[in-house]
Amino acid sequence: MKINYGLIVILTIAIAMLLRIFLLFIAPISMFADPVIRFLPDAEKVLHLNFNFYDFPLLIILEAFWMVFLKGKLLWLAWKSTSLIFFIATLFLLPAVFRRFSLDKKEQAIALALFLFSTWSLLLSVTIMQEMMLAFFVLALYLSLENYLEKAKAKLVFALISLTFLMILAKQTGYLIAMGFGLYILGKKTKWKVKIKSLFCIAIGTLLTLFWPIKNYMATGRALIGASVPSVALHGLKEYWDSLIIFYHYFWEISLPVKTEFA
Repeated sequence: MKINYGLIVILTIAIAMLLRIFLLFIAPISMFADPVIRFLPDAEKVLHLNFNFYDFPLLIILEAFWMVFLKGKLLWLAWKSTSLIFFIATLFLLPAVFRRFSLDKKEQAIALALFLFSTWSLLLSVTIMQEMMLAFFVLALYLSLENYLEKAKAKLVFALISLTFLMILAKQTGYLIAMGFGLYILGKKTKWKVKIKSLFCIAIGTLLTLFWPIKNYMATGRALIGASVPSVALHGLKEYWDSLIIFYHYFWEISLPVKTEFA
């Protein structure tokens, strides 16, 4: 019997979207600790043109945008819908990504299902976190870079610079990803002239973001790490095990409504 992978993909996406819409309404703002202790309070600052906060600002600015127009439950949904919007945008990029990796229909269906129903994909696409936005810009930058390496069109220069810029402003780990793209470019089998131009575009996009870590350094003495980093030391196995338990519970830390300003 011939399997209709097209129909499977459509049904998979439909089920995944219905599940996310359901989660959008029931997932608390405080599913993760970061929204209520960092992102939303900082978005409130942005409304008053106060950028005296540490996290890279793109998500925070977008969440502040919703606060201008909405209140109450609609604002609560809009805050979480930011990640959902970027999740949907990422779906539109996946067919091009799959073609780049030469996946057949069966492999595409499997890869799509893994992306749609992994725990982190589900949770991060309906909560106030940076990762879904970061994923979108990483994939968009990858596709633009591949197109540029194949045919160095002038119009792609702006795309490479702007996507690098937005990727890093989405989350500070974008600096590491930009370095990874640099290594990827060096390893590609293409003309060195094209490699140098693409590296230059990535570098320009990266340099344009340096205003933020410079601001952080001037304010706190630390450019990229928001909290104090403990010194490296040797510990017993039990201490490492206890730390793993703490790290796990950190990601599921839910604040009581009475303790949360934005509940």
